[in-house]
Amino acid sequence: MHSDLIAKLGTAKAQASQLPYRDGDGYSWGGEAVLTIGSRSIMIGAGKEALALAHEIARRWNVDYDDAPDALKALEARDG
Repeated sequence: MHSDLIAKLGTAKAQASQLPYRDGDGYSWGGEAVLTIGSRSIMIGAGKEALALAHEIARRWNVDYDDAPDALKALEARDG
C-alpha cells in the first residue's frame, strides 16, 4: 500500500497555495500556506515565509516534472 502511494507521489506535480484570510469577532485568521503533491496536502504554516517555503519545496519537487503538451514537444523536436 505505501509503495503504491510513494510511486504515485513520485510522478505527481507539486503546487503551493495559500488559504484565504477571514475576519470575524474582531480578529482574523487563515492565510496558511499549503503544499499539495498529487492528492496529498500539507500545511506548512502561516505568513509570507511559510508561503515562500512552500513555493521552494514545490519548485524543487517539480524540477524533473515535464508537463509540456505533446504538440509543443513535437515543435521543439522539429525546430531543434
